[in-house]
Amino acid sequence: MAEAQPDTNCPFSECVLPPEAACAYLTQLSGYYDLCEGALLLQIRLHGAGALPLLGQTLANTMFLDSAEKFADLIVQMREPATVAVLAKQFHRKVVRRVLETLSHTYPAAVLKAVIEHATEARSKHAEDWAMRLALRKPEALAQALAALAEGPRARLLSLVQAMQRPEVALDQLPPLL
Repeated sequence: MAEAQPDTNCPFSECVLPPEAACAYLTQLSGYYDLCEGALLLQIRLHGAGALPLLGQTLANTMFLDSAEKFADLIVQMREPATVAVLAKQFHRKVVRRVLETLSHTYPAAVLKAVIEHATEARSKHAEDWAMRLALRKPEALAQALAALAEGPRARLLSLVQAMQRPEVALDQLPPLL
């Protein structure tokens, strides 16, 4: 039986660098993001939650849909509190929005908080709209997210919620219909 040969296409494949150094190394080798699943699994095994920034960077820079799905799944499988925030930073990716939608069924407040923080930081109208739909679907998550948000994102979320809540008008104040 032949012995397994290391992947010479990706010098990062058997890397045991600390996650910060691995991030810096991968920044220089941008073409290798899609080939480094083995290295990411090793980083997760060695560093646990410390590998989340590296996973986030890999998800941000991967070019192929199947690789993005694979890396998003790796992030979700870590089951760390910071995974939702790492995913929210990549909200512009359709794959990530699907994963966040799935996570919102289990952890609606955490997803809402992370998406609003990202929307405020990145000034993303799309993320704000998505977060508002989630907040309207899950009002209990809205209350929990408001309690956990910092002042800036909390004020932004409150202004969005207040804009959506219009007072009811009495029937005599409605214009007559044709």
